[in-house]
Amino acid sequence: MRSALAWLVVGDATLGCATPPPVGVSAAQLLQLPASFAGELPCASCSGIRTELDLRANGIWYLRSTYLGRGDDAVHEAMGSFTLPSDSDRLVLRGTTEPRRAFRVVDPDTLRMLDLEGKEIGSTLPYELRREDPYRMRKIYSAQ
Repeated sequence: MRSALAWLVVGDATLGCATPPPVGVSAAQLLQLPASFAGELPCASCSGIRTELDLRANGIWYLRSTYLGRGDDAVHEAMGSFTLPSDSDRLVLRGTTEPRRAFRVVDPDTLRMLDLEGKEIGSTLPYELRREDPYRMRKIYSAQ
């Protein structure tokens, strides 16, 4: 529940600061899979959310969120499947226990988290995840 609340908080801003996607280039064309992305996302009730996202070549994603400043038990893991529509710059994550999440593929090395409706978050806070090289498949510690 805490992770759902943290994801809801990100949709509050109304200021638009989106960079337009490259003309005629889809998310599927930009991303080379498998890929690992990581970054520290804003958090309303902690000092930040260390976010690690694996996108596997078989269409499976794995997400590990660590709520900084809350102790060792403040880790949430989730998995599911993802889509990269051929006519969009969006990466859509679907899980069995999580709300749908979406990211805009800014470039091959950057994903920008979108709000729960799949729209840009108008904020100067950092909502980006950056590619980690080399790719390393993260271990899944808890069953979903």
